[in-house]
Amino acid sequence: MDKEINFLENFQSSLIEVFITHNYSIFKILDKNRHLKKKNVERLVESLKIADYQAYQPLLVSKYGHILDGQHRFEACKILNLPIHFIVYPEDDYHDVIERLNCAKEKWVTKDYLHFHAGEKNVQKLVSLKNTHSMPTNTVYMMIQGGHSSHKTIASVFQKGLKFQVDPDLLDDFYSYINEFIDYLPLGSNAISYFKHTPFLSAVLDYYKHEKVDNERLMEKLKMRWKNLTRSRKKNQIKKELKELYNYNAKSNKRIFLDHKGNIL
Repeated sequence: MDKEINFLENFQSSLIEVFITHNYSIFKILDKNRHLKKKNVERLVESLKIADYQAYQPLLVSKYGHILDGQHRFEACKILNLPIHFIVYPEDDYHDVIERLNCAKEKWVTKDYLHFHAGEKNVQKLVSLKNTHSMPTNTVYMMIQGGHSSHKTIASVFQKGLKFQVDPDLLDDFYSYINEFIDYLPLGSNAISYFKHTPFLSAVLDYYKHEKVDNERLMEKLKMRWKNLTRSRKKNQIKKELKELYNYNAKSNKRIFLDHKGNIL
């Protein structure tokens, strides 16, 4: 293995000084800056609980105490009683700096997080499932969670520093199962895209995994009566329709029932 070289040996240190204080009252929020978003503050609070990275991302403040960049971090630090790290913009005319900084920022999206976490095995499994089954990343993620996660996108999971587990065997079996149904549909049917969307797949997966459900019967009924489905976008409504479809012409001891939350009894 090659020896790592300290690249800092080739540079001079900056003269910009980073200040630290617990005195929140010296700072001022500019009215013309972006409005604070509660969700952004809450997200940063959760992130800072995991690791206080502030020293490496100080606030930018005017010499009069106006926060030019980092107002959400400032509010999160106040909530957690963390010290404020900040640097001072020395010029009197600082108003155009705010707009330039905000316009230059681009929020991370799902592909950015997947790229960043590409070395993690569960992420590799998720991407493999996504590519194998030609499904959107967030749909695959919701399948992994059985449709029950409070975090509806993989990005929100990474933002909170959470982990997830992937069972590729279950997902491969399920996708083979659902593809048998999709392949049965008339070629070019506009229904195909609906049957690939997350709420429908999540609803069917709940049935597929349940010990009381005969998956061969469910598949038979899907093929025979798929036109009876209203193409609802709400998972619980889809589960009710699947129940009616499954119970059609079934003997009483073969029927399934749902509780008020949509769980199979």
